[in-house]
Amino acid sequence: MAVQSPPITYKPEWCSVSEKYTDICPFETRKSGNIYKCNCRNQDDTFKTVSTFNTHIRNKYHINWVKQYGTHTTLEIKKLEDELKIALKEKALLHAELEKQSARAEKYKQKYDKLKCKSEEYHDVCD
Repeated sequence: MAVQSPPITYKPEWCSVSEKYTDICPFETRKSGNIYKCNCRNQDDTFKTVSTFNTHIRNKYHINWVKQYGTHTTLEIKKLEDELKIALKEKALLHAELEKQSARAEKYKQKYDKLKCKSEEYHDVCD
């Protein structure tokens, strides 16, 4: 039984000349390669040869997806940046709470040590 690797997610590449995302074939001519999947329809459309890739990119839904890819990417990056800000705020609050609890634990440890010392002094006297 052959071991198969998971499909690679296909993403269009940025063309700096035209300043648009474009489809670039990930395969060599007349050779099959790894399986790629495209999420342009929110489904896993797969291809592993040049001909299946070319057939896929000619579909209207894929062409529209590539045109809007930059917009979706920008919105996703914005959303992730907002989530990161929230996570960093939560981290700062949790770190402050940890420092507060550590100081509190140290204070109780010192009180415990002081009481332990006193009890040992009285214990020696009683014997």
